[in-house]
Amino acid sequence: MTAPKPHDSRDWVAIRRAYEHGEETIREICVRFGVTKGSLENRYRKERWISRLANKANRQRSTLGRLFAVLERQVTKLANTSGETLGDKEAQQLTELIKNFDKISTIANEETKVDAPREKRDMRDIRDKLAKRIDQFNRR
Repeated sequence: MTAPKPHDSRDWVAIRRAYEHGEETIREICVRFGVTKGSLENRYRKERWISRLANKANRQRSTLGRLFAVLERQVTKLANTSGETLGDKEAQQLTELIKNFDKISTIANEETKVDAPREKRDMRDIRDKLAKRIDQFNRR
């Protein structure tokens, strides 16, 4: 007969939260909570914790979605303002938003290794259209 297993006093709820939502490396989590890498790996496989990569991809998609929503609102605002010219400051802010959106989406595609040529072409078309609209407003 085997001896009963001693009670595990480690805070696995906090460890799981750090693993799934934290920015720490696995090694840093192990040191902070006093667990071995093997016991952590065993626990996350056994309990099917959310993958760290999946969680990161979800955060990136969320950021891209929010940034795209801001761009969409700005374009709609520009389209609805007839006869008004776009100020230099507004045009510069919109241009920076577009550049940042492009950079973030490029990084996200590279990290997830997703080949989406149609999406890239669509985004390029949207950027080109936005740039033309900004130029039109600036010329007025």
